[in-house]
Amino acid sequence: MKKTFVSMLILMGSYLMPSLGWSYEFNFLIDSPVAYYNDQDWKLYKAAAKEALENRKNGSKVVWQNPANGHGGYFIPLNTEKKKGLTCRQLKIFSYGNHRTDGSTFEVCKFPSGWKIAGDDES
Repeated sequence: MKKTFVSMLILMGSYLMPSLGWSYEFNFLIDSPVAYYNDQDWKLYKAAAKEALENRKNGSKVVWQNPANGHGGYFIPLNTEKKKGLTCRQLKIFSYGNHRTDGSTFEVCKFPSGWKIAGDDES
């Protein structure tokens, strides 16, 4: 459960930017790769997420890595379909950093304001 939530947090906080108000305890993030990401890591992460969601075919891996610290990961869009008039994609996410790894798969949909985890209300 923790790994799934960490991946969801990474995805939402970095590129998808949903309109959720979080009130969870985040102490478990201390042991996740994201806890060690710097500004350059996030810049590379966001660019790879955007490339995967906007430009890549299903099954195409988009890899990112920061050569300065060895942090990295990848995104793989697995499936694309229309739901309620929105383009939705299954997106596999894998991240690593500071000898830690994390990965999960989410359904994300493209709203007028950007990509969001499926089920989030557009506001």
